[in-house]
Amino acid sequence: YTLLVTASGVLTIYPHIAELGFDPNTALTPIGLIGAGPHVIAVNAKLPGRLNIIADFDEQLKTFVVASSSGREPNRFVLYEHATGNFLPLPSPTPWFKPAEMSVQRPVKFTARDGLELEGYLSLPTPAAGGQKPPLVVFAHGGPWARDTWGFNADAQFLTSPNYAVLQPNYRCSTGYSNAVSKDDDFEFRKM
Repeated sequence: YTLLVTASGVLTIYPHIAELGFDPNTALTPIGLIGAGPHVIAVNAKLPGRLNIIADFDEQLKTFVVASSSGREPNRFVLYEHATGNFLPLPSPTPWFKPAEMSVQRPVKFTARDGLELEGYLSLPTPAAGGQKPPLVVFAHGGPWARDTWGFNADAQFLTSPNYAVLQPNYRCSTGYSNAVSKDDDFEFRKM
């Protein structure tokens, strides 16, 4: 079950929708529905290969605002009517944007000096003439108790435009991983 305090202050219980994300700065403000509830499953089936988050919805759970992005495109928004399964695209906040011209963000795995396998994301520019390898920018997330995830990253796109490769590592202590990555060695970063 998902518990939600609506703007009117009413506590509502929604059975098996999804996991509800909250903005940590405003305790009970929903920032989106994620997970495997029936509404999210229906949206993902209609918009495959994208990161889809239900950003807002009505209290009857009939109409949803979906934020949909990819590694090459920032959020675009659609209205989803659950009863009919129809999607209505909302006007694009970035009509000038050309996803086909953006670099592709790829998940990668790499091994630390001590043998621990870590993950990250690599964005590559358009191949240079002569097959030269581009210079690499390591774009580490803040934290350390944070992590990078797959999805559009404006900074990485900016850096790949003048032919830099961008690596976004989820280094030791990045959140959301096993204790081997997140807690072993009491966060001794020098062992990375």
